[in-house]
Amino acid sequence: MGPDAQLTLSPSKRNVIWAVEESPGRWGVTEVAPLTLIARVSWTNFDDQLRAEVKPVLAAVLPADPEGALAMIAQHLNKADEWVSLLHAIREDLSPPDRDPLIS
Repeated sequence: MGPDAQLTLSPSKRNVIWAVEESPGRWGVTEVAPLTLIARVSWTNFDDQLRAEVKPVLAAVLPADPEGALAMIAQHLNKADEWVSLLHAIREDLSPPDRDPLIS
């Protein structure tokens, strides 16, 4: 989440403690739901370090039992697949039609 931020997962509360260094040695602390944190992730700067930080946070929103977790993952993947499909369709609609190279 950045060099001036510290994340601590609270498994018992299933929340994340998000601390941001506001000035040297001074931290602002907020307790947020894991999905709130994930919604604020900068996907343009998603690297291995951020992936390592976000993975346990994302896992914290899943049910504790493996069967329930797998079912929820399947639901989210189905939604994500639909989003991707719709985005591809919109991109196709917005793209200029292919032109025949023989026609000037």
